[in-house]
Amino acid sequence: MKMKSLFLKLFIHINSFLWIVFLYILNNKIFLFNIDFTFQYKEYILELAKYNELLNVFSYLTIIFLMSLISIYLLKGINQTSKELTTKIKKINPIYREYLPVFLGVMIISLSLKDIKDYDIVFFNSIFIFLFILFYMTKIGFLNPFYYILGIRIYKMETDKSEYILISNEKDYKFLSQQTELKKIDEELLIYLKGKNG
Repeated sequence: MKMKSLFLKLFIHINSFLWIVFLYILNNKIFLFNIDFTFQYKEYILELAKYNELLNVFSYLTIIFLMSLISIYLLKGINQTSKELTTKIKKINPIYREYLPVFLGVMIISLSLKDIKDYDIVFFNSIFIFLFILFYMTKIGFLNPFYYILGIRIYKMETDKSEYILISNEKDYKFLSQQTELKKIDEELLIYLKGKNG
């Protein structure tokens, strides 16, 4: 179970960190592919090269979106086998106000980085490894815009014994504070997935 929860958390953080990589790629115009193709039908001419940037942006966002769907699927799977939390909830709040400034700070760092050619490869990789460790340690890796769009909310929750991050498809956190069916993944992560998403 420990290995499963570690893998799950790592996957969630990598998925969220891809937004930082995406901003870097977008800012430095690094493309997955280059399309130099012209399509002509009668008098209509479509030069796909003009849409290179748009197609690449769409491709990157599709990858992040698919990874978000996979992580939600993994959450549902681990939700079935996890033990229920037995302690009483003292306080619960959405984490966005507390964690968003750090998330935006990391985004600004990624936007300020120049093209990879301007750096020593070891130094460049060290920056991204450091940013990912910062992501993981500060728990900002649980923030993922696609989660929000897909109806998944992230909360910070306090009990008599500890403090947790709660991932849920329930938007009413006051309702969550009265629940006894919260699933404990590890010492810092809880899940509550019910209804059509759970």
